Amino acid sequence: MRILLPIALTLASGICSGVDLDSACGSLAPTAEVRVSFLPAAAQIDDTKRAREIKFDGDKAGAFRQLGVTRATLVRDVDVRLEGFADDRHACAWPKVTLKLSVRPLLVELARELEANECMRVHVLEHEMQHVAIYNASALRAALQLEQEMRAHFSARQLDGAADTLLETVQAQIRERWLSRLDALLAEADREHDALDAAEERQAYKVCDGALSRMLKGLE
Repeated sequence: MRILLPIALTLASGICSGVDLDSACGSLAPTAEVRVSFLPAAAQIDDTKRAREIKFDGDKAGAFRQLGVTRATLVRDVDVRLEGFADDRHACAWPKVTLKLSVRPLLVELARELEANECMRVHVLEHEMQHVAIYNASALRAALQLEQEMRAHFSARQLDGAADTLLETVQAQIRERWLSRLDALLAEADREHDALDAAEERQAYKVCDGALSRMLKGLE
């Protein structure tokens, strides 16, 4: 499974200015808000390519993997808002962070040659749908874990800094720390995908009355 991670980032500021900053900052309630959500995706099936046209990870492309692959493109939509107070130079605020994760698309590619053997087509599709299930489950776990960690971090203390750069500082944290942390959480599922493929390689030649051997000869 290959995961690509484009980013959409939206920032806004709700900082009020023209107030006595010290007293205003002291009156702010500790109200950092963090929401991280994942919208599970239904797989799209593409069976228009021949086996040789499907691109695979060269390190993991066993015999069975010539016939199907799952690709996921995770889109991360981040909205960051600051609510607080500012004077001409300084600002204090609590962040409101919303991170929405979605997959566009979650694509299962099946070799066109599978049309010649319905048993093998069903078997390969079932295998790839297990990858889809792992991906959706792991992305949901990652979203929940990331939300907990981000909420703890941003709730620890009030943000304070230069009025014209405070929002940029939060933006940098999101990009450099938290989206990288999301990548690491998602990567934890690699072991599950690898274990699934390894198990399949051990028994792939036995299913459908040994159809895989005959099919691979036809691909040579």
